[in-house]
Amino acid sequence: MPDPSPRALVRGIPNWPEINVRSGPGTTHDLLFKVPVGTTAQVEAAQVDAASNSYQGKVYQWLKLRLDDGRAGWARDDLLDLLPGDFSALGYGVISRQSYAFGLTREAPPSTPPNWVPAGDQPGGAPPD
Repeated sequence: MPDPSPRALVRGIPNWPEINVRSGPGTTHDLLFKVPVGTTAQVEAAQVDAASNSYQGKVYQWLKLRLDDGRAGWARDDLLDLLPGDFSALGYGVISRQSYAFGLTREAPPSTPPNWVPAGDQPGGAPPD
């Protein structure tokens, strides 16, 4: 059974023992800290690269990570594996096995229509059940 708390594993790139974690979803954002390869972290959000940078036609996605020590920041998807869990809110669906994040297709997550208000909260609306 996948873990309901979405987590990622820092995979990095060959010959680099750590990756950069930034203040926003792009390389133009400030470097906050570095994280060693092999570290796991909770994934809180996902956004497309702020400058639409890409590799072989695929635009990078950035994942907001929260480390177990509480530090948080953004890392690029080509440096991460997603671990089994429910990533539906981030647009990846349920991940059943460790997967290279850059190799996955991210869909727009389901959203609430703008100006949507539950019926019971609208003037003259039905009371909630």
